[in-house]
Amino acid sequence: MIVLDRTFQTLGLALLGVVAFAQIKPSSPEPIENVRARETAFYIDKAHQRSQFDGVIIGDSRALRGVSTEALADELPNLRIYNFAFNSAGLGDLLYREGEKLLDPASSAQFVVLAPTTLTFQPWKRANEMFHEYRNKARDQVWLYQNLPTLAEHLQPLSPSIYIRRAYDIRPAKLLEQDFRPDGWIATRQMPVDDPSELAKHREYLAGNVIDPVLVQEMMSQTRAWTARGIRVFAFAPPADRTRLAMEDSVLGFDWQGFRESFVAAGGRWLEVSASDLKTYDGSHLDADSARRMSRILAREIAKAW
Repeated sequence: MIVLDRTFQTLGLALLGVVAFAQIKPSSPEPIENVRARETAFYIDKAHQRSQFDGVIIGDSRALRGVSTEALADELPNLRIYNFAFNSAGLGDLLYREGEKLLDPASSAQFVVLAPTTLTFQPWKRANEMFHEYRNKARDQVWLYQNLPTLAEHLQPLSPSIYIRRAYDIRPAKLLEQDFRPDGWIATRQMPVDDPSELAKHREYLAGNVIDPVLVQEMMSQTRAWTARGIRVFAFAPPADRTRLAMEDSVLGFDWQGFRESFVAAGGRWLEVSASDLKTYDGSHLDADSARRMSRILAREIAKAW
């Protein structure tokens, strides 16, 4: 009994020590390091959402960082909308199926907003690795982040190099600030912003990739199926730097005109959301302020096409 008592005392003291250290641990000069626990909680929550919305946004990182459902709600106040977009997402049966599960069965205004990019139809995107990563987290980890997110954040691992970087004021060349919103949107800012004309690495990254026509057809088939069941289906092309978009279309050989025509023929409602004052922080993703402006434009287009 004495041994057991000492064991519990030791464990208790160790836990108190961890919690105490978590309370006084320094913040990192790199913003990304300070929000890792919040990021994990955000994606776990996204991958384990309940059926409670009228509408969902489905897309990749351009929708993830570009569509604020808070801003949508300013124009569409009576609709509950969730941003169900993921980094490197592929538009295909998996996300369609999982996104539909978020719709409230009792809603009389069910709708889906698809945010296709040329990149979402590459064959390797079908895997949707980020969704699977967070859907398949261990149960105890899911429980911790969903029920005790503050504790999870306090217990976030700390890199010893933080002390050195803080002591010598060593800062990264770029500061990426991310605000993980409960509506599924990531409000993002970066200082300084990237030069959008630097496309060599992106072009090299895309070399050898192609468009998967099966993924394109899956979007059309799903649009017909949703429409037949009374679910409104909208789609728009998330804005980004025009030169980058043109390069992606050229390298991957994507025909937007034919794509839009097929979508409309399948019963979908295509939305135009272009605006001259929208800004990206890296050529590919809208900064937070532009995302809010674009989302209000998107909301008005949804209302007109409803």
